[in-house]
Amino acid sequence: MTDRVDRPLVWSLAILRFSTGAFFLVWALEKIFAPEIARRVFETFYFSSPSDTMLLLTGLLQLLFVLAFMAGLFRFWTYGALLAMHAVSVVSSFPRLLDPFTPPNHLFWAGVPVLGLLVALFLLRNRDSLFTLSGVKVGGQAVQRGLAIIAIGGAATLAVPQPRAADAGQSVTVHSYAAQPKLVDTTNTHWIEAPSGVIFVDR
Repeated sequence: MTDRVDRPLVWSLAILRFSTGAFFLVWALEKIFAPEIARRVFETFYFSSPSDTMLLLTGLLQLLFVLAFMAGLFRFWTYGALLAMHAVSVVSSFPRLLDPFTPPNHLFWAGVPVLGLLVALFLLRNRDSLFTLSGVKVGGQAVQRGLAIIAIGGAATLAVPQPRAADAGQSVTVHSYAAQPKLVDTTNTHWIEAPSGVIFVDR
């Protein structure tokens, strides 16, 4: 390809990488600075209620991948990790995608083109060279294996539900019900089954 063709391509890929990175930064920072909002998302879409510590660790791990992604580092692993994370997010909202005319379900369709964008970035990752730290090389099979484990673990952390009870040894079960589930401003009702009785929490 000529420079005339490559220049628009690399600029386009850089714009897509930075704008997508900013999109993911919001979600990563939310887990760190607004864990209550992030917890509502997990309760609604992942049927779990992670602790503040788990949300903080998840947010920091996600933040690490997002920053490396925006810097163009370890492209196979970072581009692939964000693609996997977002694929899990889109799959979890699939019932709402099938019912787009019930508010606010049409907003979830914004995640579909982002998923396509991440697929395109992953396929064109070797052409994405503008404003990247491409001089950093990954050396040795041990480092590559380590990055693979971190990438898979980062995606799995967002997908695997976390235990609801503070002590797994106790017979405690937490249930949640959301009226017209939304990301924010939803009406949540929780009830906790414990050996001594049932506790209701209406929010």
